[in-house]
Amino acid sequence: MERQTEEERREKMRQLRRRAEARRVVVRVQENLRLLRRERGLTPGEMAALRAARPNLSALEARADMELSTLASLVTALGGTLEITVRFPDRKELRLV
Repeated sequence: MERQTEEERREKMRQLRRRAEARRVVVRVQENLRLLRRERGLTPGEMAALRAARPNLSALEARADMELSTLASLVTALGGTLEITVRFPDRKELRLV
């Protein structure tokens, strides 16, 4: 069995941190989507009736890999618009959507 070099260990830790941060973003999106739906006083079934992308909204709110088109449909059904902005420390903000 080969031993990892220090640089390989560092790279593995960087990858783990990136994945953990990506997961935190997904969880925030899920929580905010549920919050918006509840603020609007809608049940998952009522959201589906507003032409949400798929009928099983509870499952969608819990998915870690929701498609952007699905998220945009849900936000639109709530009466909002989806904006996605990317921020880097060495560059100005870039609005994707």
